[in-house]
Amino acid sequence: MTMTWALVGSMHYIAPEQLSGEGHDARSDMYAVGVTLYEMITGRLPIEGTNYAQVIGGLLQHRPVSPSQTNPLIPLEFSAIVMKALAKEKRERWQNAREFLAALDASHLGHASEFRVVSLSTREVTGAAQGGVIGETSKYEPDQLSEITLKLAHYVGPIAGVLVKRASSSSNDLQSLVELVAQEIEEKDARQRFLSSVSGRFRKSGVLYS
Repeated sequence: MTMTWALVGSMHYIAPEQLSGEGHDARSDMYAVGVTLYEMITGRLPIEGTNYAQVIGGLLQHRPVSPSQTNPLIPLEFSAIVMKALAKEKRERWQNAREFLAALDASHLGHASEFRVVSLSTREVTGAAQGGVIGETSKYEPDQLSEITLKLAHYVGPIAGVLVKRASSSSNDLQSLVELVAQEIEEKDARQRFLSSVSGRFRKSGVLYS
């Protein structure tokens, strides 16, 4: 049976413990967000592979190259935050979204103006990442996408990273991006809670809604 690119692509966002049968919890979501952030700032996936076996082997055994080693313009502090999210052992990761976001806020490095952020728009989520930095800069800032991903993961699990990445390439602003990913939440009440939490957060800074 041939493994589809969609399945191989989505496997990159699954935490190692899920492959070992330990199940999913908030720390698994932190891993998925870490993968998304890593790809945003380096232009490549932390664990690469062109087939199922390569990806699974990498997820279980290989430590990703630090973002700051891949792109010297990435500050060491921000690189360390992302690498903690990608720890193989879930006890060594950020334990929840609040802890992760607090670290990003404290670093003051989650903004695109601080360093070069590569675009996700030229990659398809179903394709295999082959490395290389993408020249175009992203229209979204890392802290914006990471917060949306973290909030969405509460409702849809680790696939949130894939959904936000895909929406970032087909939307023109944060409002349309949020509305796109909200459609993936099946329950109407849950969808509205997600929209309210995100719009409330970004409305304070005048970013999401005018």
